Amino acid sequence: MQALAIGWPDEQTRTWLHRATTDENWNVRQAAVRALVTGWPDEQTRT
Repeated sequence: MQALAIGWPDEQTRTWLHRATTDENWNVRQAAVRALVTGWPDEQTRT
């Protein structure tokens, strides 16, 4: 998920990652949260 967030930081990916934070599998939830927290660009850092 981290690679996905880094490679495609668009709104569709963000939506998908946000949905993954409520997945039944804790590994999926954890990876989604980490990807959003550590690698998601905001409006100021987006290039």
